[in-house]
Amino acid sequence: MPIRSGTYLGPYEIVSAMGAGGMGEVYRARDPKLGRDVAIKVLPEAFTQDAERIARFQREAKVLASLSHPNIATMYGLEDSGATRALVMEPVEGPTLADRIKAGPIPCFERGMPMSAQAHPVELPPTAAILQMIQGFWVSRAIYVAAKLGIPDLLKDGPKSAENLAQVTSTHAPTLYRVMRALDSVGVLAEDGDGRFTLTPLGATLRTDVPGSLRFFVIEELGENHYPAWEKVLYSVRTGAIAFNHVYGASKWQYMQGHPEEARIFDEAMASVSSVFAAAIVGAYDFSSSKTVVDVGGGNGSLLTAILSVNPHLRGVLFDVPHVVAAARRGMEANLLERCEIVGGDFFKSVPAGDTCLLRWIIHDWDDEPSVAVLKNCRDAITAGGKVLIVEAVLQPGRATSFSKFLDLNMLVMTGGRERTETEYRKLLSTAGLSLARIIPTQTQVSIIEACAREG
Repeated sequence: MPIRSGTYLGPYEIVSAMGAGGMGEVYRARDPKLGRDVAIKVLPEAFTQDAERIARFQREAKVLASLSHPNIATMYGLEDSGATRALVMEPVEGPTLADRIKAGPIPCFERGMPMSAQAHPVELPPTAAILQMIQGFWVSRAIYVAAKLGIPDLLKDGPKSAENLAQVTSTHAPTLYRVMRALDSVGVLAEDGDGRFTLTPLGATLRTDVPGSLRFFVIEELGENHYPAWEKVLYSVRTGAIAFNHVYGASKWQYMQGHPEEARIFDEAMASVSSVFAAAIVGAYDFSSSKTVVDVGGGNGSLLTAILSVNPHLRGVLFDVPHVVAAARRGMEANLLERCEIVGGDFFKSVPAGDTCLLRWIIHDWDDEPSVAVLKNCRDAITAGGKVLIVEAVLQPGRATSFSKFLDLNMLVMTGGRERTETEYRKLLSTAGLSLARIIPTQTQVSIIEACAREG
């Protein structure tokens, strides 16, 4: 039943209805204590009566509330007023999705919409569709240039011309303008009538100083040592061997040992991706039965930090190579360090003990034999009744567009690893003495594969 204006929900006075959707009705309300307007999302009754769903929602909302991201409305908290449960958040002005749909079809190339390769682009004739896919390569290289030069950071305080930016970045102004003009056409930047550029929400994800920044991920994936390796993808297709090793004469991991700056960029890239996925992972999985979570190959500890923040009963172990965990120790909050042991080591040799081993984007780095070695060490590390959680993409059958199917090619080129299907994970886990218990989807491209020690 709709809530009438003037009604109070806890301390909040309902002002007017803002909209409704599958996740509940949204109202504008007044916070009398702080003198500000808020948006109140009242959850459906059927939703709030499902204990598992509401617990998952609360876990994810807590993580979102801890973030400050340009593409996420600020979460102020959860309100539990009798039988009514609601999410209190920042009101965001603008047309709703329903309003936009009523305005007519959304063109493929509408300003602000990013271009992407589509498996079955029915909106375009075949020639135009394949040309659009080819153009994706040009778009990604232009994004790399902007990220490498730090253009989004330079635009965070307001619009600037290409001439101004060229002086700061030591580049050729007319050529830089051409790159920025192209990025305007795909919604990463926006050019005004005076030839100055501003950031869009897409471009803001490339700022260095925002939580979940993708700047270093772009630099890592679209430049540095990735690009020369991908140039030799045909070598991998013809031989089944790793293109990176062919180009550099060493594995990715060996190469980074001798190139500390590129290793730093890689670590920054992995940390940013981890923070993007953290809320979805914490929201999807219930850690209440766990006591000690060992984050194997946990990098800077951002995922483990999110897990410990929402689960105060947990203890954690952050495990990675020594130089990575040394930096993590400096960045982790003091109150979490009291509940977290930081251990340097090699997961091919052993893994610290705990009842829950967590591996995010680790197994896909490796082919089956080394993956089994890591998983066996995790199996040996978990206590009786423990579990191993693998956070990876699970390839699905069918022809739908899939980020993960192209990520699989990236692993082929860079490390010799692979993305896997459910059947392949079952076989891999069985070889390591583990059994696949369940696969839990998240609201991102990854799932949580829960495994336990196989009996007998």
